[in-house]
Amino acid sequence: MGIRDCITIAPHNAILMGIRSCITIAPHNAILMDIRSCITIAPPNLILMGIRGCITIAPHNAILMSIRSCITIAPHNFILMGIRGCITIAPHNVILTDIRDCITIAPHDANLTK
Repeated sequence: MGIRDCITIAPHNAILMGIRSCITIAPHNAILMDIRSCITIAPPNLILMGIRGCITIAPHNAILMSIRSCITIAPHNFILMGIRGCITIAPHNVILTDIRDCITIAPHDANLTK
């Protein structure tokens, strides 16, 4: 009768916990009324935490209202922290308003002065 023991996969066009266009995979022991135990993958065209154009993968223990526990991968054509043309991978414990503690991979044609 409870939804605790189910695996729920919501498609992109589903509204799940108010987060539209995400794929949310809830593990067997997750309570779907609580987003903490779910893995949420937001596609690049979604605005999630105000960062458009990024793919954000939140781990099981992440609160999606906070960006701290998420891995965010920004594509090449995205302006992230003023560095255009770079791929920026932020680790789990980083606040994305601060470029420190991030791994930035700049391609050959990137202009790091911008």
